Amino acid sequence: MFEQMKMDMMQELDSLFVEGSPVKVNFLNVLTAIKENYDFIYALSQSCCSDFSKLVRSFTLHALDDTPHAKEHIISDFQVPYKYGLEIFIATIESVIVTWLESGAKEDPIEIGTIILSVCDFANWN
Repeated sequence: MFEQMKMDMMQELDSLFVEGSPVKVNFLNVLTAIKENYDFIYALSQSCCSDFSKLVRSFTLHALDDTPHAKEHIISDFQVPYKYGLEIFIATIESVIVTWLESGAKEDPIEIGTIILSVCDFANWN
């Protein structure tokens, strides 16, 4: 049952990325869904398995797929090879979301989205 709920949540978050929509809108949609499903997402983030990391990785990669020249920006912004820059980028986003969840997701998704999108000026990559 938990596995099915987890898969459903991953599909729901993935479906929130609308191709051609601004990155800010897509991230805000995901963060709003996370806040609306706080109890389940928090439990998932606290589980001993890496499912939460997979969830964050999935929607971050989806956002990057919709972002022109993302690879070049990551290399330029982090000054390391792409595969390492990508991991730094994803880990940063995951850390912000985990901190938000652990503090009770009290801040508005817009505030968290602004924090996330300020990483490497991600919102202005388009």
